[in-house]
Amino acid sequence: MIPVYDQNPTSKPAVVTKWLITLNISIHFIRWLGGDAGLRLTESWSFIPAELSQTPAAGLLHAFTALFLHADIFHLITNMIFLHVFGDNIEDILGKRRYLVFYLLSGLGATLTHYWMDPHSTLPLIGASGAIAGILAGYLVVYPRAPVVVINPVFLLWFIFGPLLLLPAWLVIGLFFITNISSSLMVLGGAISQTAFLAHVGGFLTGLLLIRPMIHGKAIHPAMVWTTWKAPKARRRPIFPKNSKKPFWKDS
Repeated sequence: MIPVYDQNPTSKPAVVTKWLITLNISIHFIRWLGGDAGLRLTESWSFIPAELSQTPAAGLLHAFTALFLHADIFHLITNMIFLHVFGDNIEDILGKRRYLVFYLLSGLGATLTHYWMDPHSTLPLIGASGAIAGILAGYLVVYPRAPVVVINPVFLLWFIFGPLLLLPAWLVIGLFFITNISSSLMVLGGAISQTAFLAHVGGFLTGLLLIRPMIHGKAIHPAMVWTTWKAPKARRRPIFPKNSKKPFWKDS
């Protein structure tokens, strides 16, 4: 289920979230334009569990650098959409520095969970999915009933609700977590997958553990509450209040 935007205005610009998105996109296109050099960059900076077992310092460094590498454009775009939709509200609560620490620690938790599954694996792990899973967990705790506009996954329902649905955050994020839990169990049972589902679960659980202590003493702005399934009709030139959430395709 792909989110488009949420109806949860922020009180200030999401500077760190925008820089994270910019950095991820820039690195991906540098790798793509670099050809063989870009491939070597991926090989050099991805996380390999066996490396952490043999040379912990290098392995720990690559646990963070791997968060900014993506396998393909689809992997990149889906991650950046989720980060854009949910990240700014968590940044709004935590503040820039604490938010960045939360993001990186969620990513580290995801990577270490993947490492725990097979510490001798030589297959590289890349992607920001684990860190973003932590952001989703934080959002679930703080804004469980916030309205989230998603692409309607059932085509026949387009004739009733339209191509977009309005869902509560707990349902959107809950489905994400359940899907990754079930997929992780299948992989642990012997199924083969190129997606590190267990890393997503690890990042999510890390975010759940961290969000409460990290928002301690922080002001939480009230959010709109979900009341209907039908998404608001988009306008050609929508008017938004200052610093409110905009659909991702309108951001500058």
